[in-house]
Amino acid sequence: MAALGTAAVGSSAVTATESEPFEPLDRLSLSGAKDAAIVDDIAYVATTDGVGTVDLSTPAEPELLTERTDFFADHDLGPLDGIWDVWPDGDRLVAAGPANPLPTPCTALFCSTSPIQQT
Repeated sequence: MAALGTAAVGSSAVTATESEPFEPLDRLSLSGAKDAAIVDDIAYVATTDGVGTVDLSTPAEPELLTERTDFFADHDLGPLDGIWDVWPDGDRLVAAGPANPLPTPCTALFCSTSPIQQT
């Protein structure tokens, strides 16, 4: 299980002097976390078998907004797994998988105006 640590994110910045150790302000466990892309105060996280969103507006108290798994589970080649990368762009989120070479790579596109609704 991977942990998403938060430091200076968004509009809330924390400055450490050379004598102070640099430590995460808090941690949030998100199983299978591989990659995170931060836009404003939201972290979009690739979780190997899905994606998640985390509110980082208060860096010392990250809050899990959504976690979705089993994309395309009803498809012949599903479910989509091996999701190691996410790319937010405007009101869209792209999740790609599988990370390891397989005959059928897949990309999922999500509308991120409401967290993680598959389009």
